[in-house]
Amino acid sequence: MFIHCSGFAAGIYTTNTPEACAFVAKDSKANIFVVEDDKQLAKILEIRDQLPHLKAIVQYTGDPTVEGVYSWSKLLMLGSQQDDSVLDERLKKIAINQCCTLIYTSGTTGNPKGVMLSHDNLVWTAFVNKERCNFVDFVEEYISFLPLSHVAAQIADIYCPLTVSATVFFADKNALKGSLVETMKEIQPTKFLAVPRVWEKMYEKMQEIGRSTKGVKKVIATWAKAKGLEYNMKRMNGYVY
Repeated sequence: MFIHCSGFAAGIYTTNTPEACAFVAKDSKANIFVVEDDKQLAKILEIRDQLPHLKAIVQYTGDPTVEGVYSWSKLLMLGSQQDDSVLDERLKKIAINQCCTLIYTSGTTGNPKGVMLSHDNLVWTAFVNKERCNFVDFVEEYISFLPLSHVAAQIADIYCPLTVSATVFFADKNALKGSLVETMKEIQPTKFLAVPRVWEKMYEKMQEIGRSTKGVKKVIATWAKAKGLEYNMKRMNGYVY
């Protein structure tokens, strides 16, 4: 939304402390803060007096009563009352080499560092992913569960789906605590991106089940896994079936 009106967004992790939120907000000169719920809002209210550029806060779940904090429905209503000519004029002035979004590092080596990514950077990366991963227009289905403050999640959950007209399903907030598997069973995504730890947890669960399997089932499972590994190793090495 902010990008569409020639602004740019900078993500903050939900686990960030109020101090970490303040640093990113000051560094990016944020005018608007978007938070999920009362818990995240409390962090921003704690540091609001430290943010000279802040004009408004938007909370997209719940019904906030704090002055200067807008609900998501209130924001949409305010937007519907604006003249589209202002938006159209802003869109005309966006250049492909301008900053589109700021991605902040995790801060493990000191304060987070903001990285500017341009419009053409993100579009080019999305199209390359489409070609290299054989994405099919109007067919692909994704599950969004990684933090969107991370560039990998933005590419996989926003820009690639826009490129191929894909469908994106948003997992609940307990996805990384165990509910992701059930979501995958329900959605059966055609493409799936995960960080190493997610794959490790899946592998550990498969090993646990494998150890409890006996007899003919174990023989069949071992054979199937070997065939699957052989197939995918050939594909990775350029073999065309």
